[in-house]
Amino acid sequence: MQSTSTADAGLVAAVHDAFARCGGPPPRFGMGDPIRWIDALLDGGHEERAFVELLDLLHREQLVEGFDGPATRIKARERRRALAIAMLASAHVTERYGSPSSHPYLGVATTVVRLADGDQHLEDAALRKVLEHSPEAWRETPYRVGVVVAALAEAHRGEPAYLDHLAGLLAGDDRRHLAFAAPLLGPLGLDETLRLCGTVADEAGEALTAAYADAGRFDDALALAVTLGAGARQPALLRLAGPDLSAAQGKALVAAYRKCPKVSRQRIDQLIYRGRRICLLLALDRVDEAMAELVQQPDCHGTEYGPAQLTVKILRRFADRPAEATPARLRTLLDVLAGDHVIAQELDDVVIDAVRLVHRLGDAAIRTELATTDVPRMRARLRHWQAAADVALAWARVDAGDHTAADSLFAAPAGRSNRAVLRSLLTMAPRTRLASRNPDLFSDLLAAAFRTGTRIPYEEFGADEMRLVPGTLAAAPHPFPRWMGSWVSAYAAGTGDRTLLAFAVAIAPDAQAVWWVGRDVAVFLARAGELAGATEIAELCELIVTKR
Repeated sequence: MQSTSTADAGLVAAVHDAFARCGGPPPRFGMGDPIRWIDALLDGGHEERAFVELLDLLHREQLVEGFDGPATRIKARERRRALAIAMLASAHVTERYGSPSSHPYLGVATTVVRLADGDQHLEDAALRKVLEHSPEAWRETPYRVGVVVAALAEAHRGEPAYLDHLAGLLAGDDRRHLAFAAPLLGPLGLDETLRLCGTVADEAGEALTAAYADAGRFDDALALAVTLGAGARQPALLRLAGPDLSAAQGKALVAAYRKCPKVSRQRIDQLIYRGRRICLLLALDRVDEAMAELVQQPDCHGTEYGPAQLTVKILRRFADRPAEATPARLRTLLDVLAGDHVIAQELDDVVIDAVRLVHRLGDAAIRTELATTDVPRMRARLRHWQAAADVALAWARVDAGDHTAADSLFAAPAGRSNRAVLRSLLTMAPRTRLASRNPDLFSDLLAAAFRTGTRIPYEEFGADEMRLVPGTLAAAPHPFPRWMGSWVSAYAAGTGDRTLLAFAVAIAPDAQAVWWVGRDVAVFLARAGELAGATEIAELCELIVTKR
């Protein structure tokens, strides 16, 4: 067995000592994250052990979500082939990863295709497996087979002759699945596709439409798109929109979209249809038309097509094209945000981004109106989230170079109880140099985050901010059951901060906390190449169950 360095042996001993202090590990608290563990093994160069762990996962009753990631990271050709064969032999080969509603559908057999590295025998076997399977949920059938066909076509992109081989595997009614081979069918056009496939399922329509467009076959793309059902037709037409289209093509596309049926008569589907039309107009550079429709767009809660989300989309477009951000257009967008069509929850999600963007893009007059009129209007509409408007304006001023603009908010008690506001303040604080200007105030904010269970944006912190984390964490109370130090240890393990990781182990207040932090120690050691110590702690903390 590989020896462990003195420093890493100290981490291993520290975990054991912490459990001894707390009365031992909690009994069967729960399974860990095997994908994270296997990724760490691969990061540390332990591919053989990672390969064995992946094989073990295939024997579980349900395949763990994310299996595709580390599986396709295996480099040794013989291991890739062996893993593909094991997947073909497993009960999981025709399953999907993730929940039944996950999108896009990611089938297990597609991973076999990726691992096959052009081995036609393995590729064909993956397709035959899904063709033989009859799923209980018949509506999944096109995707269940189609994603494998799409993966095969992608693996053989630029090999037109492979289409004949693929067609030979799809006999009878299965020939319709050939429509998923978009990369190979795109250059051939719609007529040849219909001759080969007979029909095109809605599930294949968007990708095939895009493939025609990419091959310079706009007319074929539009002709196919308008035959699809409403749920597929709308995104397919939206995918065709772009500034490079001719005026005639753009006009035809808009006309086709206006004739597109709604998915249903439900309000949400009606508003998604309108939101996608706004996006289509934007993609065609018809900005004023898009904004005219945006003004009329009612709230569309829970989708990306609400007026608040679309306003930020337009502002981000303006950030890339500042010449388009005229005062009149910015004024219109501010009126949308503060208007009756944007509910408080949606405004809360976008107010910081929106105010910062308008402040950056606007002239002096717009900035003055923003501060004196628009932000107060938004604040009034936010109700329970009013502090977010103040944070937004302060952040905009910080962006403009005023590092003290948020100091009153940092010191205000109101920002200590709302976790969303507190996270925003902690994200902004490094840009104001608060940790170096006023370390006590920054520590107060940090302590409030530890106390309330706020997820801290460590990725935004620099040396000055991280220097204050240990002492603040040690002095702060923690919420049950998720000890805040486990987020510190996860950050330390991800960045390779051995000292911070050891500190998190040392101050873990109970066995459950040690159990969480110990897993981060195991991941850290695996990434550092210390397999012996990593495995010992991973088994102790149930990051893995199979002992070796």
